[in-house]
Amino acid sequence: MSIWDRLPAEAPLIFQLVTLKRLLVALLVATASTTGSVQLVHASPSSNHFYVRDDPGGHVALYVIKVNQLIRSNRQVRFVGRCESACTLYLSVPESRACIVENAVFGFHLPYGGDRKANEAAAHMMLSAYPDWVRAWIADQGGLTQRIKSMGYDYARQFLPDCQA
Repeated sequence: MSIWDRLPAEAPLIFQLVTLKRLLVALLVATASTTGSVQLVHASPSSNHFYVRDDPGGHVALYVIKVNQLIRSNRQVRFVGRCESACTLYLSVPESRACIVENAVFGFHLPYGGDRKANEAAAHMMLSAYPDWVRAWIADQGGLTQRIKSMGYDYARQFLPDCQA
């Protein structure tokens, strides 16, 4: 099951339309900034590793596509720096294909940018995409809010192995 499938059936049409518009704009920008092909996962074809570092996040829909593409690629995900907002969807990659280094930090907050229903639908989809240990941590922090809540290495390493050099 892809994380896109986790969007609730009751998601308002406006969320779907706003998401589609943002996605199309993002794809056009990505296409214009590459050498003629849309490259959503930034790792060389010869590399079996995808590095997540200093990523502030962005549009949820674009990250859903990136994560699904990454899951299909069978690459190992290495969390080596800050990962915030929609970037945290990379945590939905199977844990057997993820690892973490000591300076990794994850920042969570409520999605914003759409209307209230669209933001609620995006939050629901994101929460359902996370593994149980991430959902438990978010719940222990009082849930998602507009303020970023940071999960550090010490907590995440209980569930993700350290990356080998």
